[in-house]
Amino acid sequence: MGFIHGITALFVLLSCVLQSANGHGRLLEPPGRSSMWRVGFNTPKNYNDNALYCGGFANQYAIQGGKCGICGDPYQGPRDNEAGGKYATGTIGRKYSQGQTIDVTVEVTANHLGWFEFKLCPNNNPKKEATQDCLDRHVLQVADGSGSKLLIGTTLGKTDFKLRLPADVTCSQCVLQWRYHTGNSYGQGADGKSCPGCGDQEEFYSCSDIEINPASGQQQQRPPAILPHVDVPQTNLGVPQGNSFVPQGNGVIPPQTSFQGGGNPVVSSGHSQSSGTDGFNFIPLGNSAGQGNSGVGQGKSSVGQGGGVIGQGSGTQQVVGLLKCRAISPLWRGQPQLDSWCQYNCLKANNCPSSLCSCL
Repeated sequence: MGFIHGITALFVLLSCVLQSANGHGRLLEPPGRSSMWRVGFNTPKNYNDNALYCGGFANQYAIQGGKCGICGDPYQGPRDNEAGGKYATGTIGRKYSQGQTIDVTVEVTANHLGWFEFKLCPNNNPKKEATQDCLDRHVLQVADGSGSKLLIGTTLGKTDFKLRLPADVTCSQCVLQWRYHTGNSYGQGADGKSCPGCGDQEEFYSCSDIEINPASGQQQQRPPAILPHVDVPQTNLGVPQGNSFVPQGNGVIPPQTSFQGGGNPVVSSGHSQSSGTDGFNFIPLGNSAGQGNSGVGQGKSSVGQGGGVIGQGSGTQQVVGLLKCRAISPLWRGQPQLDSWCQYNCLKANNCPSSLCSCL
C-alpha cells in the first residue's frame, strides 16, 4: 500500500512539473526587470522572462507552502529579480505622474485562463528589497472601473489595457508587481467545491521599476510639523548664531530647534515645540568633520542611536555615522535642511516616509 501511495505522489509531482514546463507570460509595459532588454534597455537578458513562476507549481505549493518571491523567483532563491539580483539593475523603466492612467501591455505566450493583478510599493531605494506587505497596501484599479482583477479569458499574445495609479503616491523608485493567477487546473477550494480554477493554481510574476512624480500643480508630500519628543539633557543651553550652534557650559545640545525663513535656528527649551515660518521643526544635528571654533558642542555632546553621533565642527549641521539619510523626493532633493530632517527622523524618531527619505 505504501508503494502505491509513493507512486501516486510521484505521478502528481511529475504532472505538476510537466505542466509548468511551458512558457506563459511576460510584462512588457512598463517593462519587467527581466524583460527590459526586449524594449531597448541595455540590461541583462533573461530569455526565460515568461516563466517567472515561483520555481513551478510543485515548488510553490508542495515545498514552500504557497510562498513565492515577490517578482516570481523561487521563495528559497535565488532571487535574481529582486534587489541585489542580476536582473534588478535599478533602471527606471517608465516615469509617470501621481494619479495618472497608464498603458499596460502583457504578452501571454501560453494561456491558462485566470486573471491579472497589479500592486505598487513606493520603495525609493533600488538596493533595498521591496516587501509583499508594502505591495499589498496599493492594489491598482483597472481604469474602466471593473475592479482590481483583469480576467483574461482565452487571450493569447499581447494584451493592452489601462490602470490608474494612486492619487496619493509619489516615489523616486516604485516597484510595480504583476501577478498572473492562472485558472485551468482542477482543484478544490476552501469551500470544498472542486472545479477547474478552484484551489491552488500556478502563478506568474514580474516586477517593474517606475518613478511617480507629483501631478502638475500639486506639491510633494511634506513632513509633519511636529517632531516626536526626544529626551536630551536640558542644562546650559547654547546660543544660536547664523547656521551653527555655539555651546555654553558643557555644550549640551538643546532639545528643539526650528529653522525660520533664511535658515537661522531658533532654540526652544523643555518639551515645547517651536515652529518656523516654513512649518518644519528640526532637532539640531552636529558635524563630526573638522575641529572649528563654531562647532556644535565639545566632548560630552552626543545624541541618537546607530548613525546619530554629534561631534565637533562648524558650518552646516549634519549627522554622520553608520547610515546616511537624505531627502529623495523631487521637491526635497539637494536641500540640506530636509536632508537633516530625514537623517533625524529615519534614525532616531522611527518616522521615515519612503516617498521622502532614503538611507544608505
